[in-house]
Amino acid sequence: MKIKNDKIIIHIICILVAVGLWALVMIDKNPLSDKTFYRVPVTIKNIEALTKGSTPYMLMENKDSFSVTVKLSGLLNDLLKVQAKDIKATAEMTSFDEGLNSLLVTVEAPNDMKAEVISSKYITCRIEQIVSVPVTVIVQYKGSQAAGFHLKYGYSSPDSVIVKGPRSIVNSVSSAVAVVDIDGKQENIIQNKPVVLYDNTDNEIDTSLLTISPSSVEARYDILPTKTVAVKPAVTGELSDEYRLTDLKLDLSSVTIAAPKEILDTIVELETEPVDITDADYNLVIEKKIVLPKGVEILGKANKTIVTATIEKVIEKEFIFDFNDVEFANKGDDFVIVPVDDEQQITVTIRAAESIINKALRSDVKLIVDLIDAVDGLNQIALNVMTTADIEEISSDTEYIAFNLEKTKEEE
Repeated sequence: MKIKNDKIIIHIICILVAVGLWALVMIDKNPLSDKTFYRVPVTIKNIEALTKGSTPYMLMENKDSFSVTVKLSGLLNDLLKVQAKDIKATAEMTSFDEGLNSLLVTVEAPNDMKAEVISSKYITCRIEQIVSVPVTVIVQYKGSQAAGFHLKYGYSSPDSVIVKGPRSIVNSVSSAVAVVDIDGKQENIIQNKPVVLYDNTDNEIDTSLLTISPSSVEARYDILPTKTVAVKPAVTGELSDEYRLTDLKLDLSSVTIAAPKEILDTIVELETEPVDITDADYNLVIEKKIVLPKGVEILGKANKTIVTATIEKVIEKEFIFDFNDVEFANKGDDFVIVPVDDEQQITVTIRAAESIINKALRSDVKLIVDLIDAVDGLNQIALNVMTTADIEEISSDTEYIAFNLEKTKEEE
C-alpha cells in the first residue's frame, strides 16, 4: 500500500514539474506586461435626467469630453490586442449639487486583465439649474436713412422673448437685439428678423445651450417725412392801462418736425405754451414748451424755448410849435395868410410806450389847416395834428387857428 501511494506522489510531482516547465516556456515567449492607454473616454451614467423634483438641471460640459489614463496589466499577447475603445470607463451620477461635482471613475478591462486609473480617479463637472427669463427685444438698424426723412424708434412684435438655459449663461444676457436694414427707405419698414443675444460688454452670446422663444420677431421702424416750421410765442392775460407789450422774442424761432404726411401737410407754424402777462409791469423772461399736435415730434432735444416779453410803461412827450409851423393846404397862389396872433404857441402832446416816445422827434409831427372852405377875411379853422411816429395818441391844446385870408395886390 505504501508503494502505491509513493507512485501517486511521484506522478503528481512529475505533473507539477511539467506544468512548471511549460509555464516557464510560455512566460518566456508571452511574459506579463503593462500597457498605458491615454484619453480613455468616460461614460457618465444617469446624466440624461438631471432633476430635483420638477426643477431641471444641465451638465455644462460636453458629456463626451471626459477621459482618463488607464494602465492595464496582463500577458503581452493579450495586451497587444487591446485598444482604448475596449476599456470601459464609467462614472455614475447618483446625486449632485448645483455647481462643481466630483464623480468616481471605475474601469473594466477585457480578458480579466487588471485595470487601474493612473490619472485622477475623479472627474469634475459643473451642473447648473435650467432657468427661463423674459428679455425685452431692442430693435436696431443698419444703413443710412434717406434725406428729408426721420427714423422713429424701432419696436417689435412680440416685444420680448423667453430665454431658457443654464443659469450662468441666462444671467449673462444683457440684451436681445433684432437688426433692420433701413438704407434709403422712405416708408415704414416691417421685417422678420432673428433675435441675437448680447452680454453687457456687447459680445454675442453662444446660444448652443439656450433656447429662445420665439427665435425671430417682426421688427418695425416708422419712417416719417420732415419739414422746418416757424415757432410763434403765445400770450394770455392783459396789462394795466399804463403798460404795453412792445415786443416778443424767442431764442428758438424755428424747429424741424416729423409726422405722418397727412398731419405734416396741415402744419404751417407752431406756438409756445402761453405766457401770462396779467398786470405785469416789468419784462418777462420765461422758458416755455413748444406745443405739438398729436403725432408730431421735434427732431433733436429742443422742445422748449426762452420767451422774452418786453413790457413798457406808457409816457407822454410835448412839442411846442408856433404859427409859422402850421401848413395850410389848398391855398390859392393869389392869397396870403395873415395871423391874428403872431406870438401864438401850440403845444402838441404825444402818448406811447417809452421806447417809442424816446425815438419820436418834433419833425415827426405835422400841423395842417385845410383851406378848402376858407373865405376872404377872417377865418377860424380846425387844426389837424398828424404824426408819422408809431404812437398811440396825439393831441393839441389848440383846436382852431385864427387868421386872415387876404388876396394879394396886383402890381401896377
